[in-house]
Amino acid sequence: MSGAAALSVQQGSSGKETLSLSSQSLSGTVQLSYRVSEGGAALPSSAFSFSPSSVTLSAGKAVQVPLTVKTPSSLAGHDQVQVTASLSGASASATFPLTVTGEQVIYSFQGGSDGANPEAALVLGSNGDLYGTTELGGASSKGTVFQLSPPASPGSSWTETVLHNFGSGSDGADPKASLVLGSNGDLYGTTERGGTSNLGTVFQLSPSTTGNGWTETVLYRFKGGTTDGALPYAPLIFGSNRELYGTTAYDGASGGGTVFQLSPPASPGSSWTETVLHNFGSGSDGANPFAPLILGSNGDLYGTTAYGGGTSNDGTVFQLAPSTTGNGWTETVLYRFKGGTTDGALPYAPLIFGSGDLYGTTYGGGTSSVGTVFQLAPSTTGGSWTETVLYSFKGGTTDGANPAAALILGSGDLYGTTYGGGTSSVGTVFQLAPSTTGGSWTETVLHSFGGTGDGAHPFAPLILGSNGDLYGTTAYGGGTSNDGTVFKIVL
Repeated sequence: MSGAAALSVQQGSSGKETLSLSSQSLSGTVQLSYRVSEGGAALPSSAFSFSPSSVTLSAGKAVQVPLTVKTPSSLAGHDQVQVTASLSGASASATFPLTVTGEQVIYSFQGGSDGANPEAALVLGSNGDLYGTTELGGASSKGTVFQLSPPASPGSSWTETVLHNFGSGSDGADPKASLVLGSNGDLYGTTERGGTSNLGTVFQLSPSTTGNGWTETVLYRFKGGTTDGALPYAPLIFGSNRELYGTTAYDGASGGGTVFQLSPPASPGSSWTETVLHNFGSGSDGANPFAPLILGSNGDLYGTTAYGGGTSNDGTVFQLAPSTTGNGWTETVLYRFKGGTTDGALPYAPLIFGSGDLYGTTYGGGTSSVGTVFQLAPSTTGGSWTETVLYSFKGGTTDGANPAAALILGSGDLYGTTYGGGTSSVGTVFQLAPSTTGGSWTETVLHSFGGTGDGAHPFAPLILGSNGDLYGTTAYGGGTSNDGTVFKIVL
């Protein structure tokens, strides 16, 4: 409308979820109504809850109105919202993009042929597909490798394809670890069980050159005992020469697990060669590495052990450096956790690098004994590293508890998952922001899992998609089957 009674509504200057309302002459209560569409098609208004439904306006003054949007997980995404404002016979409307934040379940496992109980992180392919593993389910109930393809049009469903079923013959079984994507497009991973001794395998999955299925090759079957490791819980990492590095949680010379290297064959079709680089469990060394390694810029390997480290037995952070003469590797324990209320305990998760420091999580310890986020800073003189507890989880219904997964770094903030805690005690997704004054970090719970439709108990770390969304898995929940989910968090 024009003239003195004109009313204006537009996208607010402070963001996509803010309205700006103004009128030169009208004062009073402005009624607001909303219409949401995706891909040009209207979405049911009953699926959304917008607030406020009204706002008080003073003549000649613009007012910024933050919107609160509630929506079921199935509709989280990027939509269009049309807002109509009316007051004293005058009305105006505006349409602008609206980001509906929150969690969206993009796939719920059924527990049959499609797999069940994903405990591992996802891998993002170059085409936007997601790849992952399920510990159980599939044709032999021993787990799967799956692919999730994004919908062709907004609002449609993702498509799951099982690329491999574990458990046939001397194949691997029960994969707990995420995959790694090779430069050739192949997928590499580990299985906790299976193989000739039922102590786990390393496998490679290659796409068919004709586009008809994938082919699995078992690269190595663990033997256990004192000469080899057993039960690889963790994913692999690539070295500079296409060699693979990994950990086994058990066995080896001292019974506390190993770090191993798998070297590719000199000629195609030959066997890969395994070398045990370190045996855990002797003296004040760490024991039982459940987490994968990370590779430093200097070629050293860094990792965590869930146990060991001296009298407290609360785990360690270690560094493994290759000999300059090519004769073996040398381990250095960078930190031994003390547990109790002032330090973390039981680091099940791997580390990440951030500006030269190491960051990680512990499953236990801290002020409430339900885990911590920590930072390890190297010494400038080459001595011991310095640990700082950045956050101690509180548990209960307002905070997460027992983080079992690695962190990811995004624009200075840290993001992660907790296995427990939250409103339904089945886990959370959290964000940790550094203090601008150098004090304690600030935690925000981005999502508390409900245990049914939206999933429960995330073991795995998140990954950051090319669109800025976070993707992850829950081992349980996801509807009536309770066999886990793949989800995304729209920030």
